[in-house]
Amino acid sequence: MAEIAGDAKMSAANLYRYFDNKQELGVACAKQCIEEFFDALRAVVRRPGFSAAQCLVELARATVQWTYCHTAQQPRVNELVDMILGHRPDVVYWRDSCTCALIAEIFVARQRFSRVRY
Repeated sequence: MAEIAGDAKMSAANLYRYFDNKQELGVACAKQCIEEFFDALRAVVRRPGFSAAQCLVELARATVQWTYCHTAQQPRVNELVDMILGHRPDVVYWRDSCTCALIAEIFVARQRFSRVRY
C-alpha cells in the first residue's frame, strides 16, 4: 500500500481511509474497468433500429472487440480484473447480474419496439 500511495502522491494512511487493503483497492479498480465495459455495451444495446437478434449479434461483436482492444492496450489491468474475478465471487455475481440485466434490456426494449411497429 505504501508503494501505491507513493505513486498516487499521498500517504498510505490516506489510502487506508478509502480502502481496507490492497485487495479492496484491486476490487475497486476491477469494478471500474468492468463498469466501463458495460457502459460501452449499453451504448450498443440502446442503438435504435435493431431487432433483438441483431442487437445480440452486435452485443457479441462489441464484447469481442472491447476484450481484444483492452487486453492488447492494458494487459496488466486485464490481469488484475481476471485475478479479482478468480478470488471474489461477489464481483463475479455483480458482473453476471450486469450481463443478465443487459440481455433483459434487449428483449424488453425490442418487445416494446416490435409492438409499436405492428
